[in-house]
Amino acid sequence: MSSTGKVWLAQVSVGSEFVKPIWQVGSHKADYNQISDEETLERIEASKKVRFTYQSGLMLSSNALGEVFSLVPEMAKPSGPQPIMNFGGDRLVVTAETRALLESLNPGPLQFHKIDVLNAERTKSLWEGADLHMMQVLECRRETLFEESGAIRPPAVTVRDGVAYNMITSTDGEDPMVVLPPAEGSAEIWIEDRLFGALFLTDRIAQALKAAKLTRGWGLLECRVKVVH
Repeated sequence: MSSTGKVWLAQVSVGSEFVKPIWQVGSHKADYNQISDEETLERIEASKKVRFTYQSGLMLSSNALGEVFSLVPEMAKPSGPQPIMNFGGDRLVVTAETRALLESLNPGPLQFHKIDVLNAERTKSLWEGADLHMMQVLECRRETLFEESGAIRPPAVTVRDGVAYNMITSTDGEDPMVVLPPAEGSAEIWIEDRLFGALFLTDRIAQALKAAKLTRGWGLLECRVKVVH
């Protein structure tokens, strides 16, 4: 754990303004138009299960998460590649440089696999020479104090298996996220499944990203850490 005890929320994991219009090949409207209605429904249900599993910190195969992605047709080419990006609203992608830094820091269980990102026509790379990797965070902890975090929208927007899931609606710093301090020796990068995969990091990881000039795209927002006795 960071000696300062600070915790940061990576807004890229929850903020709609961070989402790139880049989807897994096979999940675009044009892809669904090529298969039957029954197959479309099956594919949509499978995609929902993958999203829930990913946002719960459980390991998925590279095939399930996707190895080839493409820009949504008629959407403008987004700026990039950035050190970290959110593809389609639910998957985090990092550059090779970001991956190398995170692995060197040994912040806890992470899984990566290389991906290709194509233009809308799928004829060439969207960003020439980009070396991009899907990142899975395999540590899930429920350390967010919902009642004290003004940024969390009440009430729950959905309930799964008796557990309420909420959305973060304000990340301007006026209503900071309130979290418990990470336990000594615990992973320094983790997700909160009740917030649809919100990503948190300790100060050691955040400062290493800053020192390496790799904070672009992360949207780091300091949380308020509260010790509960």
